[in-house]
Amino acid sequence: NGPADMPPELGMKPEKIRSSCGFATPTPVSDGTRIYALFGTGAVVCFDLSGKRQWAAYFQEESPPYGRSSSPLLADGTLIVPVTCLHALDPKTGKLRGKGEDAEAGYGTAAVATSGGGRVLITSTGIVTRVSDGKILAKEIAPRSYASPLVQGAVVYFIGTESVAVRLAV
Repeated sequence: NGPADMPPELGMKPEKIRSSCGFATPTPVSDGTRIYALFGTGAVVCFDLSGKRQWAAYFQEESPPYGRSSSPLLADGTLIVPVTCLHALDPKTGKLRGKGEDAEAGYGTAAVATSGGGRVLITSTGIVTRVSDGKILAKEIAPRSYASPLVQGAVVYFIGTESVAVRLAV
């Protein structure tokens, strides 16, 4: 996770990053053959099941005030990495496929759902983004929540000081 362990070509420099939650707060995700992890420094790494690093990427973006806690996830053959905004990576190579500048990551991990015949990501900030092309379909569908949204069928639940349930278009 630190610069000393990263490939020099990533340009990761030692810097003081403020975080009250540590740098390994996001939960790694696996496809059964590889493990993907995001760290508070902006480093994203992929390991095979024997522990050998397959690739590493680095996103030098400003850390939120309380550090990063939103976890990466896999959706339709894409690794979604919530740094400051949502980044779509090729899980085999770590190459950036796209970046949703307007899709703020938030503190909770995005949920994957089906809406309007396609797969969508729903962030804890209430943004709905199409997985296939990153297009934002809706914003502020619920009050900002710091917890991960929960999807059950066509309903998304946002739990927080104002808890709401939102029915998705099917």
